[in-house]
Amino acid sequence: MPESTSTPPPLTRLIAALVWPLQRLRKFVTQRIENELRLEISALHHALDALQKNLDALENSSHEKIRALEIIAAGSRAWQTPAHIANTPPHFTIILATRNRAALIEDAIQSVLAQTWADLELLIIDDGSDDDTQSRLQHHLLDPRIRYHRRDAAGVAAARNHGLMLAQGQLIAYLDSDNAWFPNFLAGMQAEFAADAALDSAYAVALSDTANHARSQILWRAFDAAELSRGNYIDLNIFVHRRELVQRHGGFDETLTRLSDWDLILRYTRDETCRRVAVAGVHYRSRVAGRISDTRSFGDNCFRIRRKQCTPPQRPRPLKVLYAIWHYPQLSETYIETEIRAMLRLGVQIEVWSSDDVAVPYLPAVPVRRGSLQDAIAEFQPDIMHVHWITSASSYAAVAATAGLPVTVRAHGFEVNPQTLAELLDHRALRRLFLFPQQSALTAATDPRITFMKSAFDTELFMPAKKNRRLVLRTVAAIPSKDIALFLAAAKRFPDYRFVLIACTVFKREDYVDEIIKLKADLDSPAELHFDIPHARTAEFTREAAIFLHTAIGANAPGHAPIGMPISIAEAMATGAYVIARDDPALRDYIVDADDVYADIDHACALIAATQSWDETRWRAAEIRSIDRAFLEHADDVVLQPLHDCWLQLQHERTCSEHAQIR
Repeated sequence: MPESTSTPPPLTRLIAALVWPLQRLRKFVTQRIENELRLEISALHHALDALQKNLDALENSSHEKIRALEIIAAGSRAWQTPAHIANTPPHFTIILATRNRAALIEDAIQSVLAQTWADLELLIIDDGSDDDTQSRLQHHLLDPRIRYHRRDAAGVAAARNHGLMLAQGQLIAYLDSDNAWFPNFLAGMQAEFAADAALDSAYAVALSDTANHARSQILWRAFDAAELSRGNYIDLNIFVHRRELVQRHGGFDETLTRLSDWDLILRYTRDETCRRVAVAGVHYRSRVAGRISDTRSFGDNCFRIRRKQCTPPQRPRPLKVLYAIWHYPQLSETYIETEIRAMLRLGVQIEVWSSDDVAVPYLPAVPVRRGSLQDAIAEFQPDIMHVHWITSASSYAAVAATAGLPVTVRAHGFEVNPQTLAELLDHRALRRLFLFPQQSALTAATDPRITFMKSAFDTELFMPAKKNRRLVLRTVAAIPSKDIALFLAAAKRFPDYRFVLIACTVFKREDYVDEIIKLKADLDSPAELHFDIPHARTAEFTREAAIFLHTAIGANAPGHAPIGMPISIAEAMATGAYVIARDDPALRDYIVDADDVYADIDHACALIAATQSWDETRWRAAEIRSIDRAFLEHADDVVLQPLHDCWLQLQHERTCSEHAQIR
């Protein structure tokens, strides 16, 4: 008889079927827990290392402050102090630039005259004062070492440059009209330069009336070029340099409205010798009204100084990136052009492949390819493919994977949701996904390929400018979710204001332009309509407008679309506009405390109306908040650096892989 067989009971079969998946699940969970523990332990080690470094820095800082206090307290050391000999060039030239500081300047002058080193000339450069500065100084001008020069107001950098042009001293020092030197400052600096003929510049101890320098009232840090490039810790009032540096590196940058002293010190110390000196320098007053730091924006000037320091990196071979874009060059998508232009400045070779035509084209900065994506890759031979919009990324990435190209993706607003993110992260060609910071809540998994990157504006087009405080602007893509009706209705409530709407026709939504025109007529709105004007012309309007009214359908209203980080807001803030935006979580995180949000049209109009009572100080404060936030958080060179660094790393990895295959 044949051997009998029996079928296992159903429960046994079910248990047997579950064993393997359960084993896999247990292994996965165990590995996940181990990985997370390793990450937490590693993070703890990094935190402990950082804490130790902070403690070491605090200890070093304390020692420096104690030493500085000892120097200030000693203050009576005797140096050789010759008097100035008539008809000979002075040893020191002191440049004192002033504007409307009649009540303070005499203290500064007295601190110069009290110097134990008397071989000096004091050049007082009056930058267009309209107070009684000149009359108050008449008795000081009896001293032949003091010269007074009045000129039309052109800014502190121009005033100091005028002083440099007139300077005769071997050594140059600077004193602000609201500060005062300690008596031995010049004598101590002279001794240091006399002892070292190779010394080009030096600085002393500063004592402030408030903790405004690194949260301390004492400023005296050892010279460190790298630290200086990150932020200034050498006050101009304690800085002395040889006159020859002016010929080598030029004077103050007159295009800077603030931080021109930091810019000059950076240039004078980058390739020259500089050191700190153990001598009490200046008593710095920070509680004085009308200081430049209170009336001029920090962010844009800081950005421009940092840009000066940057040079395109040296590469063994060019970095070539192919942008794969749905429709390009499309005027409503100029954030892509902003990104491209920033990368071109860094020396990246870029071409664009676009799959579709556009509604409104513009002249692009790079070659544009049509046809098949495969042909574009074969002909351009890029190192990387970069894609804008998640909705296009998966299909383009499949082509890139076949060609062996790594892919980076820049996501935007309405197309980003947990499902689209999960699908894209499953794609093997994806090497980096750039999301807006507020989109972190849309993905539960921690993926090392995700980098959070803010919106970026074109710093060569959008910058601080003189404002028309009765001009309200909205720049917008012509689609329904932008709530253009609110802007048109608001314009009707302010007949004495000029409301300007600049709208771009959107690809495959071309008909909505006619709806906007009809809506304006139906509302009998006085708002001006401009359609599809060049980006440079849009920038002109943005620079002029004092108020930017951003509109979008509210989060709980029909037609609402998820909001990313609209570039129009960053552009407006960069010019100093007061931004009024819809009260949406994404927009609140965007503008923070720089500007205001509104709940409905009544609230928006109330915010506009409130500006009618603003004085000059209030307007200036609003401008500075916007400018600083834009340039510190959204400037193109700063925001896009992680993208550029990522591309360099991917190029390096690809090059190493190719070399390994050859071997």
